[in-house]
Amino acid sequence: MAGLAEVYDYAAALAEFDASRSTVRDLVEAGIASMPPLFISTTNYPPTDILAIPTVDLSLPFSSSVPLVAAAARTCGFFHVTNHGIDAGAALSAVRAFHELPPAAADFGRLPAACRDALVEYLRCIEELGKKMARLLSEALGVGAERLDTATQVEGWLMACNYYPPCPEPSRVEGAVEHTDPSLFTVLAQDGIGGLQVRINGGDNDGQWVDVPPVPGALLVNVGDVLKLVSNNEYHSVGHRVMIKSTQDARASLAVFFNPAMSGGDSNLLGPLQELITSEKPAMCRSFTMTEFMDYRRKFGHGKLSTDQFRVALE
Repeated sequence: MAGLAEVYDYAAALAEFDASRSTVRDLVEAGIASMPPLFISTTNYPPTDILAIPTVDLSLPFSSSVPLVAAAARTCGFFHVTNHGIDAGAALSAVRAFHELPPAAADFGRLPAACRDALVEYLRCIEELGKKMARLLSEALGVGAERLDTATQVEGWLMACNYYPPCPEPSRVEGAVEHTDPSLFTVLAQDGIGGLQVRINGGDNDGQWVDVPPVPGALLVNVGDVLKLVSNNEYHSVGHRVMIKSTQDARASLAVFFNPAMSGGDSNLLGPLQELITSEKPAMCRSFTMTEFMDYRRKFGHGKLSTDQFRVALE
């Protein structure tokens, strides 16, 4: 018997779904008992372990936080931060409230004032936290606390408001497929539903998937592909994905991507910091611009598929 992939026309099904102007939430609210083949993942999901992500307490002296950040960024590429002084609750509620508006009222080009005000305030606060994260990640490289910002002009580049509806068959779908982030680093706020998984102890297509449970009140920071290159591969940008965990409750999250400022356009060349290039460890990649980086990511995909385009051949 032919397999599902051989008899099911995914492209036609996607086109039909798009033309219907429906959403996944519409399907769930219609009371479907099983997901349409369009949304079923072909990946097998074995049971996963739980990863204890390192935690950095920002109430500690700066010098005490640096080694914790250094260890996390060089291994799993993720760490929680606590005592950061930011209440993400209102912003997450705004994300949920917007996505649960009736379809006719959910205009993505014009956020309702209640949602907009909470998100603008959150972004203001998180940009201040981003400056502190940039200093910690820079100091943890051993190049001084201001070097990363001097070289890249770190700014909050994009805020992604994510909403994952409950699913009648959570074990058969992915909320977000495996990817790495096109950023220097990302700061994530999430509710208590969970579902984030990261790949450890392996390369881009190897390694073990582990669950990263939410920590109440904590924000999650992860290294992106750009920082991996700028750090001369000292830091790890690891694959992660979101699995659907509940048949009853939706998951909301809020990711802010910090990246080099784009104001300089193609005149702003990026590459490994000179202090990290030695005879024992030469430059692992050539210089590039953010425009080129994003073009390659769109063309080749995330992680090594795109970052290897900048790799320098070593003798």
